[in-house]
Amino acid sequence: MGIPKAVSKKENEESLWKNREREYIKELCSERGIEIEELGIKRENYSLPEYREAMAAVDELKAEAETIEESVNDTKKRLEIAREKSGNPLKEKIKHKSVKREER
Repeated sequence: MGIPKAVSKKENEESLWKNREREYIKELCSERGIEIEELGIKRENYSLPEYREAMAAVDELKAEAETIEESVNDTKKRLEIAREKSGNPLKEKIKHKSVKREER
């Protein structure tokens, strides 16, 4: 049950061991009725300038997401303050209707 010697640069002892372990885990999961979802993520090889450009785009999107999140949190805070100041008129309407019913 040893690991065979490397055949090529991509098919070396480590990759063979990883593949053997993956197959073993797949077998265990299938025996126990566990479904495995293989994502099959394939990444493109980027040149250094392409990689830098892609990472800059990722950083811009992260900054935009943070700005949106801050805006949402600010809006939530304002809404909470407005509700506190208004005394929640919906509750007042409910109380008012229940008082009218009791008076009848």
